[in-house]
Amino acid sequence: MADDTEDFDEDDELLAAFVDESLELLQELPASLESYKADPGDTEQINSIFRAVHSIKGNAGFFGLAGIKQFAHSLENTLDEVRGGTMVLDERLARSLIEGFDILDGLLNQALQGQVGELGSREQQLLKEIADLTASSEPPVADLDVLVKEVLALADEMADADSPDVEPWVERLRALCPESLTLNEEQKTSEPGD
Repeated sequence: MADDTEDFDEDDELLAAFVDESLELLQELPASLESYKADPGDTEQINSIFRAVHSIKGNAGFFGLAGIKQFAHSLENTLDEVRGGTMVLDERLARSLIEGFDILDGLLNQALQGQVGELGSREQQLLKEIADLTASSEPPVADLDVLVKEVLALADEMADADSPDVEPWVERLRALCPESLTLNEEQKTSEPGD
């Protein structure tokens, strides 16, 4: 019988270590999310957030904390879409994710106190809100003017290489640009009064 008690104590210690580590990770996530929102090119920020939530999800599953696992899994899926570029991290989504981090914090503290259960209405409501934001989000679209300018600049650089092998590629790049945009650029540069 002493072995069962020792196993129980060891499980409690492991759970406490998991919760402590998870709470530390969660403290850093809002600042990391705001940093990523300010500089979406800093992919390490969003990757770090994703890994933290992924770790919490996996460990919650190990400890049989189904509600925490489910909640973290939903956050993880949304973060994966953001880091994959199929979803833009706007202000509403950032607020919802930060609220999700707060809820995870509370759920982990409840688990530490032995209060493990199903997700409540607050948690379910936030997951629905995030799902709605995800469903209504359109993937980021490159600014067409910027893209055309980049293609034309690349074509100019290639043409400057003065190599006969490059000329067909230069023409193909220039052909990719919509005529109306290239005409608009020519008109802008040749307008009188400039």
